[in-house]
Amino acid sequence: MLKLKGLVCCMMTITIGAGCTGTKEPMNEKTEGDKPVTLTMYQKTAGITDEEFQEYFVKPVQQKFPQVKLEMVRASTQGNTEQELMVSGTFPDLIYSSNPGIANFKTLGLVDDLTDTIKKNGLDLNVYDPKAIDSIKQNGEAGQLYALPFSQNFGALIYNKDLFDKFAVPYPTDGMSWEQLLELSKKLTRNQDGVQYIGLDPYAVNLIGSGLSLPFIDPKTNKAMLNNDGWRKVFDLYKQLFAIPGYVDNEKSKYQYGVNGFFKDKNVAMFTPWFDTVVGQAGAIQDMKWDLAALPNFKEAVGTGREFDVHVIMVSNMSKHKELAAQIMQLVTTSEEVQAKMTKRGRMTVLNKPEMQKLFAQDIEALKGKQIASVFKSKPGLAHVPTVYDSIASQKLNAALKDVALGNKDVNTVIRETEEVTNLAIEAAKGK
Repeated sequence: MLKLKGLVCCMMTITIGAGCTGTKEPMNEKTEGDKPVTLTMYQKTAGITDEEFQEYFVKPVQQKFPQVKLEMVRASTQGNTEQELMVSGTFPDLIYSSNPGIANFKTLGLVDDLTDTIKKNGLDLNVYDPKAIDSIKQNGEAGQLYALPFSQNFGALIYNKDLFDKFAVPYPTDGMSWEQLLELSKKLTRNQDGVQYIGLDPYAVNLIGSGLSLPFIDPKTNKAMLNNDGWRKVFDLYKQLFAIPGYVDNEKSKYQYGVNGFFKDKNVAMFTPWFDTVVGQAGAIQDMKWDLAALPNFKEAVGTGREFDVHVIMVSNMSKHKELAAQIMQLVTTSEEVQAKMTKRGRMTVLNKPEMQKLFAQDIEALKGKQIASVFKSKPGLAHVPTVYDSIASQKLNAALKDVALGNKDVNTVIRETEEVTNLAIEAAKGK
C-alpha cells in the first residue's frame, strides 16, 4: 500500500468535513458571492495546450463566473506531483485527465463520487454520449461516477497515398482487418533506391489490445492478465509484421517507426495513431498526398475501434471551493458553444449530439478534403475495468516487443515472461 495512505485519509477527513460536495441550487454562480477567487486545474495524462485552456475553460468561466480566475497547474512541472501538492496542501480544485488516469486519483483519495453533486446541480447525464459515462463508471465498483467527460479521442488509419501510387498498390478502404493490412504491408515494405519503406506501423501494443478491450490487470487480485489468447493474438500480429523482409533493421535494433516514420521521414505507408496526433501533425505533411480510413481491427471485431478514450474533469476533494469547482466542471462539459468550438478544431464532443460530427475539424485547413467521416465508422468499444497498475503492464508489453522483433524468443515465452515481470513490478510498486 502507498506510504501516503495515512496522510491521504487524514486529508480526506479534514477536507470532507470542511465543505459540502454539492449545491442546493443548480448552477448558481452566486453560491460563493462576488468576491474574487482563484481556482486551479491540475493537468495530467490528457494533453491540452495553453491556447485551448484559454478558449475552452478560461473564457467561458469568466463569462459565467466573472469573479473567478482559473489557472492551470501542469503535472509535468517540477514540484507538481500529486504527492508534493498534497503534502503542501496546495492540490488544485479541478483535475483534467483521461479516463485511464482516474484510477490514480481515486487510489490517492483525491476524488469522490459525484452522483449526489450531479443530482443537486440538476444535471441530466443523458446530455453526454452514454459510452463516455459508462467508460468513466468502469472506475467504480458500484457504478460510482468520479468524473464528467469533456472530449473524446479516437484512433484512425492514416495512409501515404504517394507510397501507394509509387508501388502501384490499391489504397486501403474502410472496414479492413489487421489481417488484410498485413497483406498490404507485404507489398509496400521494400527497399528501393537505398530507402527502406515500411508498409504498416500499427503503433503501440496496448492500443492494438484496446481494439479487443483486453484488460491488463485483474482488479480483484491486482495480478497481471497477459498470458492468454487475446494478448497472444496481438503479439502474433507483430510477429508476422516483423517477419516481412526489410521490416526489422537488426543492425540498429529498429522495429518501430511511429510518428516520425510517417509524418517526418515519410517512409511509412500506413499508421494508426490517435486522431489528436493527426490534428497536431497535419501541417507537417502538406507536401504529401495522404488520406484517412476507418481504424482496422482483427477480423472478428472489424467495425469496433479502440476502447472509448475520453478526457475528463474531476473535482478535487482537497478544494476549498468544491461547489464552485463542480459548477465549472458542469459548465464546460455541457456548453454547446464550448463543445462546438472544440469539435471544429479537432477535439470531438462528448455531448449526445450525433449531428455535431459534421462540425468535426471544420476549422483545420490541412484536413479539408480528407475522408474524415471514415474515422467514425469504427465505433469505440467499452473500456475494460482499469486499475492503477495498468500503466505498468502497458509499459512491459511494449518493451517485450523487442524480443519478438529481434527473434530472441517465441511469442509464448515472451507473453509468459511479461506477465511474470509485470507482477514483480506491481509488488514493488505496492511497497513504495
